[in-house]
Amino acid sequence: MSAPLVPVVVLPVYNEGTTVSGVLDAVREVFDGTVIVVDDGSSDGTAAALAGRDDIEVVTHATNVGYGRALIDGFAHAL
Repeated sequence: MSAPLVPVVVLPVYNEGTTVSGVLDAVREVFDGTVIVVDDGSSDGTAAALAGRDDIEVVTHATNVGYGRALIDGFAHAL
């Protein structure tokens, strides 16, 4: 028997420190499932903007590895 499906949003971000909170607020207005943010090596304060949020899960890359890898890691985290 397989596990039930749970709705998940995977949101890769890179240097979005000034916008990520607003985007997450907008996502939360319409979605109450799991939100996984993959910080793909940001150097602009994105990590600080995400740190105070308890309504998301954060996957962090030490360096920028690209959009595709960020999606893959986000999906792997979801599983």
